Amino acid sequence: MAAKEAQRLGREATAPRALEALARTVPTDMNSREFAVKLATIETAPPRHSIAQIATAVGAACGAFAFLNGGNWVEVAACVIGSGVGQGLRSFLIRRRFNQYAVTAVCAMVASALYWVAAALAHGAGFSVGRRSIGLVSLVLFLI
Repeated sequence: MAAKEAQRLGREATAPRALEALARTVPTDMNSREFAVKLATIETAPPRHSIAQIATAVGAACGAFAFLNGGNWVEVAACVIGSGVGQGLRSFLIRRRFNQYAVTAVCAMVASALYWVAAALAHGAGFSVGRRSIGLVSLVLFLI
């Protein structure tokens, strides 16, 4: 079984598909300069979705997971806030080529802290927070 090189994080499925298409269709008479231009075009293609779109979708998905796990609306809202901001920060830092492990650790801490702050504010305002672990577990799904 051949080992594959890990793809740079933050790229969507468009780049690998374009690379596969290029590999299948490259003419035998193509010189290295033409090939380099085609590779550069694929590498510099803009992302299909903005950071805000991705963060919103991830926040909604994590919030839905918190709801499905039995979280109340306060836990769901705190989960949406924490995971959305965490994913936004993660996308921002990964696109700037920061170390993926450091980014994951920092984003997990930021997202968890935002979750706890939102839950604490809701509790201080008199809302029932319930079991905070449900939202927290659902929150970190954006890291997967």
